[in-house]
Formats: sequence, structure tokens, C-alpha cells
Amino acid sequence: MKQYDDKYLVPALQKAVTIVQLVAQGNSQVRMSDLMSMVGCSKSHLFALLNTLCKYGWLCQNEDTTFSIGDTLVLQGTMRLYPLELVRQFHSEFSGRRDLSEDFTYQMSVLEGTEIIYLAKTQIGNAGKVITFPGMRLPAHCTAMGKALLSQYSFETLESLYKGRVLEQLTPNSVSCLEDLWEQITAFRNEGVALEVGEAKTGYSCVASVVRNAFGRVAAAVSMATLLPYPSAEHNRALYEVKELCGRISARVGYVTHTDEKS
Repeated sequence: MKQYDDKYLVPALQKAVTIVQLVAQGNSQVRMSDLMSMVGCSKSHLFALLNTLCKYGWLCQNEDTTFSIGDTLVLQGTMRLYPLELVRQFHSEFSGRRDLSEDFTYQMSVLEGTEIIYLAKTQIGNAGKVITFPGMRLPAHCTAMGKALLSQYSFETLESLYKGRVLEQLTPNSVSCLEDLWEQITAFRNEGVALEVGEAKTGYSCVASVVRNAFGRVAAAVSMATLLPYPSAEHNRALYEVKELCGRISARVGYVTHTDEKS
């Protein structure tokens, strides 16, 4: 763990952190007068700190003048735990199921910058074990899940995201320019399924779709990867199955599909 030098800490921020911690531990019974003695600063300074913390939603002042944790911190804390809920719902989909393809490895990932981070994985059968694991990272543009996750951006945003970056080639099949990547993303938007054939690892192919949260935003991607030759009847079934799988997980986390949506 990185060690931080105390001489570079900002006193006002230290006091703000102390205030938040005290309020969090106070069961909504902490008042300004309590904080003055606990934090050790003047009334005017404390008022300024509390005013700032409330303005940005870190704290909230109640009608009885006590302070409680604000909506911003609650939301950020909830979103920090959200990937754990996605993983739980992903694994729930495979509990007791007997109708899923045994030729594919099922995976879930999220997007961070221009990379995907694997969250979960399950293998139904023994046909071609896929070497991935939770926490593993890969360039988004080389994977079906990455292409699906990048579909939330416009081309202008994509250009900004990759500004000054070279599209890394993991195999000779890896997409090599932003225009080709955008063409594949556009295809995903039309079909609801992203495809990758030997771009991340030679011999493997993968189909993927997205999981949406309760607000309709892209939350994660789920893929089905295999060593089976592409194209095949198995791949055709997977195109439908991965969309259905993502739809069920999306529903589990609160997303409601509208009838006018394509996927």
C-alpha cells in the first residue's frame, strides 16, 4: 500500500473528512455545537466547512439542525458496491440451469477508460477453456464485450477517449483504426450483439451484449466465448442467447425494456 507523507496533507480537507466520519458514526444526532468540540476549529471555519459539504451533497442538514450523510456519498457508496450486485445476478442466472450452451464460456466485464475489467466467469461444459479471470484487463477494442460497452459513446467521444493512443494489436485480426472500430460499434447498435473473431486471442471467437441498469444506462457486458470454428450454427444460437441473458440480468437490476427499443 502506498505511504502518504503527512506534510502534504491539506488541513481543511482533513477537518472535512473528520466531520464526515463523525456524522457517519453519530446516527443523525450530530449538531454543529457537537462538531465544534470534536473537530477543534472556530465557529466561522466550521460553518464554512459544513456549508461546503452540504452544498456538494456530502452532508445534509435536517430540520432539527442535526447533520446526516448526504445523497452524494450515499450514491457513490452504492455505485461502488454495484459491480458486486451485477456479479451476484450473473451467477444467479446459471444456478440450476440446464438449457445453456456447453460449448461456450460465459463472462461479464465493465469498462474502465479504454480497457475492460473482467468481473465474473462461468464455464458450463469443457469445450475449449477460455483463459480469463476476474480482475483481468484487456483492451476494449479487441473484445466483443469492449465493443458493446463502447457503444454508449458517440464517435466524437470515442475520438477524445483514444486521443494520442494507438490501438494495440493483440493478434493480426485486432481492429487497427478508430474508423473500423466505429463501424463495428455501429453494427452492434443495429443488431444488439457485438462480435469478435480472433482479435483478443487467435482461435477464439466471442459474442456479447450489454446489461443496462435501472436508468437504462450501460452497466456491464456479458459475452459467450468459444473455440468453435466461426461461423457455425452454435454461433447463430449464441447471438440470440447472449441478448436474452443480458435482458434477464438487466431486469434483475431494475431495467424495464420499452417496446420501441431494438435490443
